[in-house]
Amino acid sequence: KGKSRFQNIEIFESPGFGKMLALDGIIQLSQSDEFIYHEMMAHVPLLSMDAPRRMLVIGGGDGGVLREATKHPLERIDFVDIDGEVVKLCRKHLGFISKGAFDDPRVSVRIEDGIKFIRGKKGYYDLVVVDSTDPVGPGKVLFSAPFYRMVFDSLTRDGMAIFQLGPMLDFDLIIKPTADKLSKFFRYINCVRL
Repeated sequence: KGKSRFQNIEIFESPGFGKMLALDGIIQLSQSDEFIYHEMMAHVPLLSMDAPRRMLVIGGGDGGVLREATKHPLERIDFVDIDGEVVKLCRKHLGFISKGAFDDPRVSVRIEDGIKFIRGKKGYYDLVVVDSTDPVGPGKVLFSAPFYRMVFDSLTRDGMAIFQLGPMLDFDLIIKPTADKLSKFFRYINCVRL
């Protein structure tokens, strides 16, 4: 249990779910089911694309999306997270999630603001995955129209973006308004419940 300059971080063990990560009191993942979320965010888009080469992961300091992405023949994977403390603690205490993905030679790890990183990267990425927290704390800005515009601009002509939108229980409060913002930039929008 500790606090970074951005958020409270807790890693604990539960009899039913195994090890768990919570940020600002909100559970982010559990050992028993993290693979469902991470596999869907990485494999579904990558397998539906024709020879993707470059991918960006924003957030996801646990390294699960990164772990799944490294299973594909990508040339480059940029990983950006604002909170280096989360990345450090997850690598130390939840290493079973990333399974060495942070050390893959194709991966460039950057501890910085994802918005600053993506700005100006026009037409560069085949896939952008935003594995953010819910729209609170440091992840709140990743639910804004200007950020969605930057993600859209960073994609190649046939590129895709995957966003963690929040809990489906908050469909009217969070998911629908977010999908409406995304529809201003992206031609096809599909919300999937995991």
